[in-house]
Amino acid sequence: MLAIILGILKGIAYLLLGIVLVLFFLIALILASPLKYDIAGEQIGDGTDQITGQFDVSWLFGILHIWGGYKEGKPDLHASVFGISLLDRKKKKKKRRKKKGKQKASSKTKSKQKKPHPPKELVAAEQVDEVPMKAPPQKELQKKEPQEEVKQKEKSIPETMEQTTPSKRMKVSEIEEKAPKETPEEKAKRKAEKKQERAEKKEALKEKKELVLKYWAMFQSVEDKKKIFKSLVKLLKRLMKGILPEDIFIKGTVGLGEPELTGYVLALAGILVGKFGNHIAIKGDFTKFVIEDVRLQIRGRIVFGYLVYGLLAFVLTKPVLRLIGKVRKGMVE
Repeated sequence: MLAIILGILKGIAYLLLGIVLVLFFLIALILASPLKYDIAGEQIGDGTDQITGQFDVSWLFGILHIWGGYKEGKPDLHASVFGISLLDRKKKKKKRRKKKGKQKASSKTKSKQKKPHPPKELVAAEQVDEVPMKAPPQKELQKKEPQEEVKQKEKSIPETMEQTTPSKRMKVSEIEEKAPKETPEEKAKRKAEKKQERAEKKEALKEKKELVLKYWAMFQSVEDKKKIFKSLVKLLKRLMKGILPEDIFIKGTVGLGEPELTGYVLALAGILVGKFGNHIAIKGDFTKFVIEDVRLQIRGRIVFGYLVYGLLAFVLTKPVLRLIGKVRKGMVE
């Protein structure tokens, strides 16, 4: 009996170990596999109609793949998992449905038979029956009308004229009803509500100020501030290294309508020139808002494991750990 129980427990242990190993493998795959991206675009002239572009993104060593483009005002998107396309199937299904609908409509039109024409004798008889009768002349009708009816019509004319006379125009201010005046009790209630809202806002601002001052005092009480600052700078450098593209090419003329904003764009372009060399060629137009003759190509990859490594290296430094401990405890020396 004990041997059976031990065998079951061993089987459960091996199963759990296998699940843990699979999870570790998946985590390692996600962290180690780079997300590769390639983006290219072009704009000829200054019109949006002449924009073309394409992109290609792959992850998990090509298991997930998304690509597409934009040309002649029409976007094109494709996606695949393990080499099996996802969006193309939906497009094929839509096409099949449209074909089936067209086939059904054509079959319905073919099934409708033409109605047989009736014989000529029946058509002639129907036309004879449909001949309209001539109305009697108006003079004879007028003679038949009695004189009393004529008198009644003459009497009714002024009454109808009175009814059709246009009414006087009224001003909108006369039509609209005046808003009811507030009672003194309602005014007092409204003022009390406003005072309460102001008091609540003041209390919320005080709490925020106290919290900021508390954390500022906590930061001042921390030792080795320089080391924390240095480790923060290292973290930013690692993140920028892991996110920025490996190859970039930008060329074009840019003007944002204001000289200051255009100058900021050119300053940023100068920083990129220091990083990527002469692949950045941006001209500034300080007279008007214009973006024309732009060519763009960006290639790179993002490794999530490297980003996680940078974050862990920052968090596990001794000064940062001390700061985290003090924040958690809420103690100020």
